[in-house]
Amino acid sequence: GATGATGATGGAGATGATGATGGTGATGATGATGGAGATGATGATGATGATGATGATGATGKAEMTIYLASDQQIGDNDFMGLGTSQGGAAKGFERNNVVIPQTATITGLVFSIRDNALAANQTVSAQIVISTTCATTTTNTGIIATVSGPSSSTNCCAIATGNFTVHQCDLLSVRITTSGGGALPDGAAATVLFTT
Repeated sequence: GATGATGATGGAGATGATGATGGTGATGATGATGGAGATGATGATGATGATGATGATGATGKAEMTIYLASDQQIGDNDFMGLGTSQGGAAKGFERNNVVIPQTATITGLVFSIRDNALAANQTVSAQIVISTTCATTTTNTGIIATVSGPSSSTNCCAIATGNFTVHQCDLLSVRITTSGGGALPDGAAATVLFTT
């Protein structure tokens, strides 16, 4: 005979077992950079480096020498100064008042003082270095002359001259004083001769 009507749907069956895990999805985009971390501790000091090469030797400096002359008594025009003494006259002035050069050197300067002797405004006193290469039998003017011009005062008693005159071991040296008008310095004078060697 004819098929009967479909019966009502039965209740849901039990849940089946979980299927297998699917494959890993694609990697997501990189996230933003994080903030800077704290500064790490300072590392240990490294070993000392090797010593550098020694630099070149500098040029040799010039040696200096000084001779002092003076008079402890009155000194007049054309007198020569020695070591605390003075003597005039062409005959024995230089011979009796000189010093010996200890080694070959170059005279570079003369410093001359008339101490507290008085000079008027129109007066001058000069000192010139004189040498002898012939054991004082003849003399040579060096042309190195320091001149004090009046009026003298507590701040005007000294003069300086520079030069370039070579002298040799055993030469003799003195300083000759000349005064304007031929006067004398009652309290003497003093001079310092400068050299390089």
